[in-house]
Amino acid sequence: MKIAFHAAIWLAVLIGGMQVVGTVFRRSSQGGTGNGAGFFDYSFQSHFFPSVEGDPSISDIELEGRAPRRFKVYGGVSPVYDQISMKWSLNSGYEDRPEGRLLFDLDSDTIVDRDVRVPLDIEHLLATLEIPDRPANRLTLQYVLDVLEDCHTGQLPRPSHHGYTLQDPMSGRMRHVAMGFMVNYSILTWVGIWILAIPVFYTTKRITSRTVQPLPAA
Repeated sequence: MKIAFHAAIWLAVLIGGMQVVGTVFRRSSQGGTGNGAGFFDYSFQSHFFPSVEGDPSISDIELEGRAPRRFKVYGGVSPVYDQISMKWSLNSGYEDRPEGRLLFDLDSDTIVDRDVRVPLDIEHLLATLEIPDRPANRLTLQYVLDVLEDCHTGQLPRPSHHGYTLQDPMSGRMRHVAMGFMVNYSILTWVGIWILAIPVFYTTKRITSRTVQPLPAA
């Protein structure tokens, strides 16, 4: 009975402390940031519009990728993405194929367009999208290739609750999040303190009970 009572007290201290710590450090555990240890699914989406000079053929591009669930001691980093899809739309004058979707296989460095695979470079992108080879289009597609390189090398901006605003030569937004089962570091720190406190408390109590002897009766 005494053991059960002590266990209930320590459990209450653990849960109460977790609630207090979680409330105090709530800002550091915003959804999607991955600020903690656990199992994470990552997703990345970037929707942008070329703002380059020279009348680019592409009106807007959307890149999207997912990374499978994995354990991370610290989840707030960019993972390696193996596949990225691209949805694109062209400006007026391209009635034959004004929009479409491609898949980039970053492991094999190839463009997958329906059942056709070709090397991933600017020349094959120009041919696949069926747009003319001019500086504005090359600059746009080089930006795409740079983002794909960041995806495959883990160099994307870290997961964020608020996302990112893109800069020239593109305008738009990037969304990068880490979701899953996570324990924040403030909670882990409290659990560690709680675990250490139990043996320290009972060791101190045992030493004190042996040291303090009752006074002899008069």
